[in-house]
Amino acid sequence: MVAMLMLALNAKASPKIKFNLTDADLHWIAERISFNETADKVENLTFWNAKEPFPSFGIGHFIWIPKGVDVPFEETFPQMVKFVSHKTPAPDWLLSLNPMQPPWSNREAFMREQQSPKMQALRQWLLQTKDEQVAFILQRFQQALNTSIANLSLTDQWKVKETIELMSAHKVSAYALLDYFNFKGLGENSKERYKEQGWGLLDVLLAMPSVTKQTRLEAFVATAKTLLKDRVNNAPTEKQRAIEQKWLVGWNHRLNSYLKLAKEHAVE
Repeated sequence: MVAMLMLALNAKASPKIKFNLTDADLHWIAERISFNETADKVENLTFWNAKEPFPSFGIGHFIWIPKGVDVPFEETFPQMVKFVSHKTPAPDWLLSLNPMQPPWSNREAFMREQQSPKMQALRQWLLQTKDEQVAFILQRFQQALNTSIANLSLTDQWKVKETIELMSAHKVSAYALLDYFNFKGLGENSKERYKEQGWGLLDVLLAMPSVTKQTRLEAFVATAKTLLKDRVNNAPTEKQRAIEQKWLVGWNHRLNSYLKLAKEHAVE
């Protein structure tokens, strides 16, 4: 079945958005996100980028922030563990942490533990629960979007609603929404902005021109590329701009993959 997005809306109330995805749809989306974030390499399910002060885990690269680290990003790994563990419990060592904070003091300690029994058990659990992880991404998306839409003007609420209706008419377009939300957020976090300009999914939807069924993905990709380029240009320091300029290549490649998938799956 093609993924469908059902919306209950009226002129007096904020849009209420709900994805109705089959298990097959969730599995398909999970495999796409997994490839984007981990290149389908098991070792990348537990990852700490040398240029970041925190590790990330799973197919969504859910971040886990060490004690004392201050970053302008939402910590998602503990939330994901709690959500997925209702169906498939995480390794005991992870669930026993109180508080749930990374047990490694730094990246070097993390890397030394890569082949430990605890880390191997964690990777096996993350590999086993791909579909549940994407269900978590979907839940976060629905909750965050419904909350944020209610804070927009009525005009913007309808603009977002109409754009999402068009974007959600096929599983590839629904995937594009979820994937972008997963790797760049919704944009409601005031800390995730440079010079008061954001790059999250809601920022993209609001910046998009009016679209049709035929132009939706192209417009989405083009608008996202513009906002991400602005992000790089607005980065607070020269060092950060240089880092993000390198990231921009990968971000654009990921956006282009939506158009490639649309052609492969004959999105009309």
